[in-house]
Amino acid sequence: MALNAVVRRELVVELLRGPMALAAAAAGVNLLNLVMNLVLARVLDADGYGAVVEQTNIFMVLSVVGTAVLIAVVHRDLAARDEETDARRGWARRLRGLVLLATLATALVAFALCGPVATLLSYPHPVAIAEAALAAAVWVSLCVERGLLQARRDYPALAANLFLETFLRVTCIIVLACAGLGVDGVGLGLVLGVAVGAVLARRAVAGTSRPAWLPASGGLAGGETTRAVPSAARARGQGVHRRTRDGLAVDTSTALATLVPLALLQNMDVVIVGWRNPDAVAGYAAISTACKVPVFMGLAVANYLLAEAALRRRDGRPAGQALAMALGVVVTPGLLLAAVGAVAGHQLLALVFGPRLTAAADGLWVLALAMTCLSVTLLFASFLLGARSRQIVWVLAGCAPLTAVVLALADGLVMRTALAGLGCQAFTAAVAGTLILRQRAPRPAGWAARSGGHVAVAEEEGGDERGHEAVEQDAQAGVGVRGRVAVAAVGDVLQELAGQPVAGGPPDAGDDDLHWQHVREADRDRRGWRPEHDRHQRTEYPVPPGVEQVVRDPLAELAHPRRRRPRVRRHSLDRREDERQRDADGRRREHHQRDERRERQALAREQL
Repeated sequence: MALNAVVRRELVVELLRGPMALAAAAAGVNLLNLVMNLVLARVLDADGYGAVVEQTNIFMVLSVVGTAVLIAVVHRDLAARDEETDARRGWARRLRGLVLLATLATALVAFALCGPVATLLSYPHPVAIAEAALAAAVWVSLCVERGLLQARRDYPALAANLFLETFLRVTCIIVLACAGLGVDGVGLGLVLGVAVGAVLARRAVAGTSRPAWLPASGGLAGGETTRAVPSAARARGQGVHRRTRDGLAVDTSTALATLVPLALLQNMDVVIVGWRNPDAVAGYAAISTACKVPVFMGLAVANYLLAEAALRRRDGRPAGQALAMALGVVVTPGLLLAAVGAVAGHQLLALVFGPRLTAAADGLWVLALAMTCLSVTLLFASFLLGARSRQIVWVLAGCAPLTAVVLALADGLVMRTALAGLGCQAFTAAVAGTLILRQRAPRPAGWAARSGGHVAVAEEEGGDERGHEAVEQDAQAGVGVRGRVAVAAVGDVLQELAGQPVAGGPPDAGDDDLHWQHVREADRDRRGWRPEHDRHQRTEYPVPPGVEQVVRDPLAELAHPRRRRPRVRRHSLDRREDERQRDADGRRREHHQRDERRERQALAREQL
């Protein structure tokens, strides 16, 4: 009971300081954005408000670069424990300097090219385009600091920064717009808010406790210091710089290839409806804006899931529990929004957007389900990026064009477009979930050494004829050892999520051999196995000292069954051990008989 209470308390603490804190910050961000939109809609005229929406879309597309850099920073900071102290400190400082130079260069290029770009886009506010590009460049600096917060698992500070940055940005935008600066003032407020948010994030990183693997400043752990030869230190530093540059480039490119299709899946439906049916775009834009709530929640919670997946992959621990908590936090608001849209969609849209934009209220609940599926895809993509899996890139690269074609075939009709979007988003989430299920369970350092002494998981039916008959019956019925292990793992998942101890051991049992022993015993009980069927006792092979134990995760075991060891029967191993024991006993008996024979001969010689 005490163990269960401790486990539940740890789960609650992790849930509150991780996904729940970020979800609360996302809720506050959504509320502030809603207030900003309501104020701008009343302060600006129709053309000005439309220009602000276009400027925001430009900023959101360009900000994908910052999000990709954030993912690369998380991976790089988590990998820094294998390097020396100076290298651990220096790469972030060099990256900040590089981002600052890139921001200055972006400002010069943006203000030089804003006029031609505005003419090309038929946009009447060229300065606003330059401000959007500059804000996206400053956003990269903010993402660098947030990536460091994620890698160090300071989720409360990250949630606070999300809310404070949005509050300052919304405040600056509203004040400058009300001061009469119009669309250009909105862009200036966007730049100022993001810049102040980056400064606050930098302070939060400075105040964050260093990770457990980082030694104190000034030397190694324990007060030791090192004095390397200058040439060796220079060569080692060049190698670290090269690894940092290459690693950041690879991670950033992979993240960009993932985030760009996700951005298209999030925003292409409104563009296609406006292209195919311009008369219905206003009402569809209203329900699309309302249904973005689960997506924004997913974007916030993905910050937690990305860091946890990368950290646990590095340590060889499964991240199924973190994924389950993130899914629960994101899916629940989406389902609630769908339920409210099905019951009172007209009233909700009339309350938020006014009675003029309620024409598409019937499709609110369908689009809410579609955006919930998109948020699930976003979490799956973050999980796979944290696990350094690039298969999600190909999935999104194929699903995004397919979704565009299907939405275009809906002819811009609201309900048909919403249903088509739901089908495509559900299909994309299902394919991404398949990649999650196919993920191999993480292996810690030293697993190869352990696998040599690990007990082979083969056919568990013992050595008599009844066991072989049971195996044949299971094969004919299409049920194998993996199927029975999967069923047992499902039960363990449900018990762990409910906070109940798993049968045969506590929920946090880390001994993999003990888990498989429980699985075998449960399988034998289901098939009516009796103790007298076991001819020999189980042979235990000790785990080498110093090898980290693997924390069992039923989600990972169900997702990717362990690779089958060599098909060696348990009783054959025991038989060989018995044969060796019998040979040793025979040799001892021969030595004993020889000694007795020599003693009798010596005694006979003495008597003669």
